[in-house]
Amino acid sequence: MSRPSAYEQLTLEYINALRTDPGGEYARLVGQQANIASAISYFGVDLAALSAQLGALPAVAPLAWNDNLSVSAETHSQRMIDEDTQSHNLPGEPSLRDRVADAGYTGWSGISENIYAFSKDALHGHAGFVIDWGYDDADYSNGDGTGTLLSDWQTRGDGIQDPAGHRNALMNAGRTEIGIGVIQDTDPGTNVGEYVTTQHLGARHAYAPQFVGVVIDDADADGFYDIGEGMGGVTVTLTSGGVTLSTTTWAAGGWQIAAPAGTWTITFSGGGLTADVVTTATIGADNVKVDAFNPAVVSNTAPVVSIADQAIAAGGDPWLRLVDVMTVTDAESDAITLYELRDDTGGDNWWADGGIKDASAGYQTTDLSDIWFTRDAVASVQTLSVRAHDGTDWGAWESFELTTLGGNAAPVVTVPDQVISLGGGAWRTLASVMTVTDAEGDPITLYEVWDDEGGDNWWADGGMVDASVGYRTADLSDIWFTRDAVASEQTLWVRAFDGADWSAWDQFQLTTADGNTAPVASVSDQTIALGGDPWRKLDAVLTVTDVEDDAITLYEVWDDEGGDNWWADGGMVDASVGYRTADLSDIWFTRDAAASEQTLWVRAFDGADWSAWDQFQLTTADGNTTPVASVSDQTIALGGDPWRKLDAVLTVTDAEDDAITLYEVWDDEGGDNWWADGGMVDASVGYQTADLSDIWFTRDAAPSEQTLWVRAFDGDQWGDWDAFELFTV
Repeated sequence: MSRPSAYEQLTLEYINALRTDPGGEYARLVGQQANIASAISYFGVDLAALSAQLGALPAVAPLAWNDNLSVSAETHSQRMIDEDTQSHNLPGEPSLRDRVADAGYTGWSGISENIYAFSKDALHGHAGFVIDWGYDDADYSNGDGTGTLLSDWQTRGDGIQDPAGHRNALMNAGRTEIGIGVIQDTDPGTNVGEYVTTQHLGARHAYAPQFVGVVIDDADADGFYDIGEGMGGVTVTLTSGGVTLSTTTWAAGGWQIAAPAGTWTITFSGGGLTADVVTTATIGADNVKVDAFNPAVVSNTAPVVSIADQAIAAGGDPWLRLVDVMTVTDAESDAITLYELRDDTGGDNWWADGGIKDASAGYQTTDLSDIWFTRDAVASVQTLSVRAHDGTDWGAWESFELTTLGGNAAPVVTVPDQVISLGGGAWRTLASVMTVTDAEGDPITLYEVWDDEGGDNWWADGGMVDASVGYRTADLSDIWFTRDAVASEQTLWVRAFDGADWSAWDQFQLTTADGNTAPVASVSDQTIALGGDPWRKLDAVLTVTDVEDDAITLYEVWDDEGGDNWWADGGMVDASVGYRTADLSDIWFTRDAAASEQTLWVRAFDGADWSAWDQFQLTTADGNTTPVASVSDQTIALGGDPWRKLDAVLTVTDAEDDAITLYEVWDDEGGDNWWADGGMVDASVGYQTADLSDIWFTRDAAPSEQTLWVRAFDGDQWGDWDAFELFTV
């Protein structure tokens, strides 16, 4: 059995309110919650279009709960959390029809699925399905939902998906049952959440119509079910023509029972009700909803408004919308029916109902979506206030400071001079060479490029642009510049806009050079034994030379036998078709899991040309014998030379005669006895070097006895530490 939780029962109540009264859904959603208002604003939902669409929907019968559909829905929600993604069909997951069948829902004539992995609460999730906010056909370049998402998509279309598939599923008259699986996920390591929701709606050939409903202890007196108001254990008795049926409400308050067609007397009793509740209802070919309210007198809790202090810069957009910065909570989830605004310092900061309002004595309005406030004309600090009414009581005034800032710091753009050779790649992305800083951290909303010598050096928004009088675009990722066809020197310009001010123009020289000599990359063949460290860093074995001493800006690695030998940019990469990165320090390659021979490739790019591919053999060897380092105990007298060279007293043997590529010295008592690589080194945590000829150790300043260590690396594995005593006499 998978009965609904209180959250799921609330979701079912929202759905059945929609189905039985679609025309009233607009008022139940719009202006009720900042999360919903934010989504409406972000997707540019046309509220007039939404109201018209909801008003045109015919009412349909309510849905009954189905335990089997609930199991399949909850299973899918858990899979979305496990995969950390929103999808109707996850990797390795059966089809929807197989999933509901596996959960025991058989003999069905229709099935639908709604999913939302990012809802903030039950109403927010329900609004997402009903409003169906999202990209519509007009938001794309082809006008039919295909092509490229347009940069000004938020101002196009009605902000409602084409078609409104989630809403259509909920309003499908051919569906009679539903299972809802909602799982709360507050793990900061996942992207999904806070509430991950799956709804499975179905209809069965052998379905019998049911009375459905909920028993409510209506603490907030809003006439609607809220979490915590469901009354479990209430006995529901139906009588008609000598026939008696009976059931008990679930823990969350819901109930349902199949009944033959006819008029029934329904009695609710026990389970904490202060008195029996008796009603009549008639059922035919469709489900019928019958709710019961505990006959008790309850009080009302006033709503609470919260707004942080606000600051608006003199140089930017002077207006802020109230719904974008305000949060309203109501303990009973009452709908907010009125807002009141106040400005005790004048009448020029609030806009509502289509115009500037004098709120010095307060101004009331029902339309939250059209309430805005604005800064002053000069730098200032003032206090504004707002409160909300839930149909019964006014909440307390919430005051906030509105600061008009003195101005905005424009962004700063920097592009170094660029050289592109005729013999190499002709194009360079602007993003790869430009730095933009903004003192306030404002996002950059526009870029402008300029070329006073002609219109053939800049590409933006999918094609060549004539920038001789400037060209603006918001898409930095698609701005490129190119060299000329022959050797030349010219000046290009770029600047950035932070939503308030343009930066100064930054000019850079673009040199088209006669030609370039490609770099040369070289890696010797490599052997990694199965018994040792499986990884090797590329920069430890790669040599790159460039006759012009050009800086290497990119590296490309390749493995034609598979995608499991290269690591770059923080993870394993599939280099079967090549993989490019600028970070040489994080390129590694690894042996296979078993003895093998294979070929890997690498090449380098100097900003103009790629080197030829250099291939090297990677041998995965059966095993390796570690080297053995040995130093006898040493004595150094205070009156003589205080230093001794390590290679004069160290013996290293290797069974395979592998070359020793590294040495490590260690002194656990301090950092004053070892010299390496041209200076004293702190070997208290070990020190590694390849230069044995420059490793020395020294006595202490006074008679003492201490222990030093040394070990050797043969390119595959470290040998054991060898300890020796150092006596200062």
